[in-house]
Amino acid sequence: MTATSSKKKYEEEELMYIEKLMKGEITDNTDDNCGDLDEDIGYVEAPIDSLGPPGRWIRHRLLESILYGTPVLLAIQHLRNKHVTRIMKVASALGTEEFYALLLCFLTWVVDIRLGRLAGVAMAMGFYVANAVKNSLCLPRPPSPPIKPLEDAYFTWGLPSHHSVLGVILPWYIWFYCLLHYHLEFVTMCCLFVVIAVWSSNVLFCRIYLGVHSPADVVTGGFLGCVIVTFMNRYDNLLDISSIMTGQGALLVPLYGCILMILHPFNEISFSAFTESTSMVSVACGVMLGRAASYGRSPPLKAVLEMYEPGVTSIFNLIFVTVARFFIGAVIVALTKFLLKIVAQAVISCLLKVLDIKYYTKAKGSIFYTGYSKNYRLPPIFANKKKESEEEENEQEKERLLRTMAQLKQQQPWNIKHAVTFVTYMGMGFTAYYWNPILCQYLGLVL
Repeated sequence: MTATSSKKKYEEEELMYIEKLMKGEITDNTDDNCGDLDEDIGYVEAPIDSLGPPGRWIRHRLLESILYGTPVLLAIQHLRNKHVTRIMKVASALGTEEFYALLLCFLTWVVDIRLGRLAGVAMAMGFYVANAVKNSLCLPRPPSPPIKPLEDAYFTWGLPSHHSVLGVILPWYIWFYCLLHYHLEFVTMCCLFVVIAVWSSNVLFCRIYLGVHSPADVVTGGFLGCVIVTFMNRYDNLLDISSIMTGQGALLVPLYGCILMILHPFNEISFSAFTESTSMVSVACGVMLGRAASYGRSPPLKAVLEMYEPGVTSIFNLIFVTVARFFIGAVIVALTKFLLKIVAQAVISCLLKVLDIKYYTKAKGSIFYTGYSKNYRLPPIFANKKKESEEEENEQEKERLLRTMAQLKQQQPWNIKHAVTFVTYMGMGFTAYYWNPILCQYLGLVL
């Protein structure tokens, strides 16, 4: 198929989609009393469905809001050009985990060690909340076609936009922290505000422009990000004080992290989302352990700019120490990840073998398409009244089946990937916060 015929095909599909949408022929494929639907059609279940009609009602209304944004995506799709697309792809890269990992290291090692650790906690909250809501709702991304996404993101659920949550948390928490704790000149603060505003707005808008999220996904993610930023601005000092604990108290931090991950909603389709939450929560646990270990230490751990004295320290020395610290930190964190992953997997494997528990290390990736299509159907808000009596009669049988399934699940092998990831990334967080600054002090990389 040539590029011209492909473009013509997409334009025809877009026109047909808009006509059906305006006529009301495209809905969420369910009705409030949809007992007459084909019984052979499977529904996309979600953890929130366990709340009954209120939970299913929430999913129906949110799905409608996602579909309402399709004409907006189509309109933006017609306005794409290669220059704006290039900018939007750069903005999308500013919302990835790799960029935020480099940013947190830069804040911790170079700018302000306290800002780095609090930003890490805020980022962990964003990952956890965004992926927990995403896995709880199991709502699709925009339909493709007619949307032509410019990024491969159709392997996790849509609402809320993960980029949007973090695109609000990190930029604006940094802004408010600088506003409250630094005495910068007015011009400097104005320039910083422009950078923060452009960074945040572009990350949010790029999700719509690239066609991988609906406006509802982005608005919901932005709202959750604002809630977390508000929480951090109100309670970050309390969180920082609570991180000063005894050695025995510090041991509770990994336990709290494990409890959070046990409570985290999980489904095979959003396997990568659960892994991301595990990684970031464990990094935050490692940072908190590093904070507890470094409290009262002499000399105290400081970032490069905290040691910088204008007019006294040479710019050349500042640049040299910054580059050296960043290079050494990157090396030892990567080495920690490599070695700790091997050790953690070996120890956990041996422990499970001793306990005679079956396990595996690699999970099969999901091939489920998470974009909206005719195969995506929500369960009805209210069950078919004709079947209510039958359901009551079969309730005891279902309970027996559930108990049997629970017993079978207990006999299934364990996936130790998450446990290995938790231990590995917790060690990486501890190394980044504690061992790298100490090593740099011993090497004389101070100002």
